[in-house]
Amino acid sequence: MSEKTPETPASPASSDDASAVEPVEPVEPVETPEPHGEAVILPPEPVSVDAAQQAEPVAVAEPAADEIDYGPVAADETTEVATEPEAAPTPVQTVYVHAPVPPRKRGNRGIGSLIALGSAIIFAAIYAAIVLVIVPLFAPPRAVGFEFLSFFSSAAFFVPVLVFAVVFILLVLILNRANWWAYILGSLFVGVLVYFVSIGILLLVNGVVGLTPSGAARAFRSAAQSPVIVAAGLVAREISLWMGAAVAARGRRVRARNAEDRAAYDRDTARARAEYERAVAANAAR
Repeated sequence: MSEKTPETPASPASSDDASAVEPVEPVEPVETPEPHGEAVILPPEPVSVDAAQQAEPVAVAEPAADEIDYGPVAADETTEVATEPEAAPTPVQTVYVHAPVPPRKRGNRGIGSLIALGSAIIFAAIYAAIVLVIVPLFAPPRAVGFEFLSFFSSAAFFVPVLVFAVVFILLVLILNRANWWAYILGSLFVGVLVYFVSIGILLLVNGVVGLTPSGAARAFRSAAQSPVIVAAGLVAREISLWMGAAVAARGRRVRARNAEDRAAYDRDTARARAEYERAVAANAAR
């Protein structure tokens, strides 16, 4: 079988055309096996390009205006103008100064109340000793032992002691760190309150509410003239006077310690203020 020469492809369009198409290079012949074992070489068909199509430019679809991506745009849609970079601000240096803690003022109420409570025990002992002397003077000799023993188990002994403890503790809570002259005046109120409050409580315990007005008046006069109640008022005044001196002495020491703490706080505050001012001046000089 004779070999066929491949045809030359069509010549490209002239240079006067709007666009030129490069010629297609010839394709090497491909050998295809014959069914009977003989190889047949077929030439490739030439690719013909229409000259009119070669002359016409290829139309490209332009995207819609809203589909065009122009890249990131500034929020205010303004044109960026190159400006000189601003100078970085000078960092502010923070000055730390340890501030002293104000001192807590010490009080005299806690220890003073304990002293007043201990004074109630002293009052009970002195009150019992005075009653031990008074009862034989006003009672028959045969009834002295009975009257004395029954007195310590009656309200006439316990009521003045309890009233003194409560009144003296209230006085200490009110006066706190006061001087002794305040306890001298306060002891008068303690004695008067122990006397009258004890009379009132004893009358209530003995049922004065159920008596007639005349009977209540006689019971009040009898209690007010009782040497035991009068002794309770006098002993309460003396105990609160001298034990008040002990409370006032401790209050004086507490005031001195508070003054020392305050003076130390003022010195620390002045030193911290001076240190702060020096640090601020050094920071401003930089």
